[in-house]
Amino acid sequence: MKYIFLRIFMVTLAVTIFSCNPEDGEDGVNGIDGIDGTESNGAGYLVISGDMTNEEAVALAAGTAGKNTHTLLIKNTTNITSIELPEISTLVKLEVVGNENLQRLSLPNLNASYENISINNNPMLTAIDMLSLEATYGGFAINGNQTLESINLPNLNTCESLRIGDTPLLESLNLPSVLEIGTLRLESLENLTTVNLNTVESIIFLNFRRNERLTTLNLQALRTTREITISENSALEVIILPSLTSNIANQNDLFSDEDQGINITRNANLTTINLNNLVSTGGIRIDNNENLITLNTDAALSPGFISISDNPNLNEISFPVATSVSGVLVQKNGTLASLAFPNVTENEGRISISENSLLTSIDFRRLTTSSGVGVSENGMLTSINFNALVNNDGFLTISNNQNLQVASFPGLTVSTRNFVISRNAALTTASFPVLATIGNDTRSNLTVSDNPLMTDLDFSSLTTLDMGLLISGNSALTTLSFPRLTTVGNENSLRFIVSNNNAMTSLSFPNLETVNTISTISISENLLATINFDRLNTFATLDVDSSVLVESLTLSSLQDFTRLSLNTPGRLSTAVIDGILTRLVNITPAISEKSIFITGVASAQAQTQAQTLRDNGNSVTITE
Repeated sequence: MKYIFLRIFMVTLAVTIFSCNPEDGEDGVNGIDGIDGTESNGAGYLVISGDMTNEEAVALAAGTAGKNTHTLLIKNTTNITSIELPEISTLVKLEVVGNENLQRLSLPNLNASYENISINNNPMLTAIDMLSLEATYGGFAINGNQTLESINLPNLNTCESLRIGDTPLLESLNLPSVLEIGTLRLESLENLTTVNLNTVESIIFLNFRRNERLTTLNLQALRTTREITISENSALEVIILPSLTSNIANQNDLFSDEDQGINITRNANLTTINLNNLVSTGGIRIDNNENLITLNTDAALSPGFISISDNPNLNEISFPVATSVSGVLVQKNGTLASLAFPNVTENEGRISISENSLLTSIDFRRLTTSSGVGVSENGMLTSINFNALVNNDGFLTISNNQNLQVASFPGLTVSTRNFVISRNAALTTASFPVLATIGNDTRSNLTVSDNPLMTDLDFSSLTTLDMGLLISGNSALTTLSFPRLTTVGNENSLRFIVSNNNAMTSLSFPNLETVNTISTISISENLLATINFDRLNTFATLDVDSSVLVESLTLSSLQDFTRLSLNTPGRLSTAVIDGILTRLVNITPAISEKSIFITGVASAQAQTQAQTLRDNGNSVTITE
């Protein structure tokens, strides 16, 4: 940060100037008090403390303070009520701390300070006057002054840090000349009603917290910041930052790796946030503002990470010109009806949109890349638009959206982590027509479950499923087909389950060859009559359970397995049994130590083939 370099330079310069001034006259030698001797420029340190009186302090300052005075300490006095030191024009360090009866502090000719100013815990202090102060290059802290009413800094234009806190009687802060501030922190100013920072153009860190009476925060000239925190200001109604264009660190900033962004949280009466010229920011967090209605972010091109949550009266969120984001979290906004990012093409983080009870539409129509998409528990949601999404390097979850009828991702080709379409009461269609790969090296699943009205499930281009599979509880789904899928599972996968889809009659995996690690392919349906695993050659266990006669079960490429459990209650047709046993006896080399269970009426030929398998060391059980 530029202030650090400037401060080091200025402190070095100041100390050099102090040390190079001529010495004072000494007690009449070469003059008295500098008369007819060397000019008296004062001592480097001036300390006022203990039970010194006002008069004694004035006399001490008159004899000691001057141009050489670089450190002023006024600490733990018990009798002093007023300090005025016109002799001092520059300081490296100022401490005014723990003075029991000090009421007024005046340094009328102080022009600059180079390290820290601390004015803390002076219980009777009512006024601070530094009428000539133009620049502070170190910390400036005013804290714990319970009766302080006025801070007069009319000419301050540059300030590295200003922290004012726990000062309950301060009603106004007027800095009419300030242009740039490194850190501005205003906290626990219970009666602050007016803030005049009308000329400030740059604040690196702005923290405005627990100021209970201020209703409007208007920083009309502020153009650049890095981090803004505005929180727990119970009376604040309006935040106006009409000139703010950039809320992100300069690339040459020493602190560019720290958190950046705008944080506006827990302001109970806040109704309006105007960021109408904001172009770029490290992030926006707007949470727990009970009465927030209006959020203007219409100019944001790259808003960074966005978190907008628990704002029960916010009914619209729109970033109409934004082209990139670094993640989106929108949840528990009770009246939110629409969410629009129509020009965002790239998302470096996750998108999570949940528990917005009145949200009806989500628009990411141009988004091409993301690191995760979750849309959950939005009770009135009817429309989602992710039509351009191609690469999703993360999870995809569409769940508990009671009125959503269509979930369509027509351009999605790759999704890398947990994939869930579940508990959407009105969902009829889930369409992923060009999705080729779903990959994960953890215990995740492609899950499509408990969507009672689903009739159309499209994974027609999926070739690789590097995780488990669960299709369950979709009671209107009559057919399930993965026509190009060749591989299911990874070393951590646990599930391959198709069950309780009560209308399903046909199941087809015609190109599936290998199921990795998963112990059992479990098929359990009431009406399933047609099953196609035409190219399946390697698996551990296949368990088929249907309540109706299975008229077609294709296992034409069966080669390596441990257990074949086809003792389905609805039984296998005689033709199906013939086909399976014919395949089993023709595997080369001959199989052994396999467990085979079949329910149905076997032909004489099938019985002979079963005995051949037994003779080769397999267990074969056929029951009618």
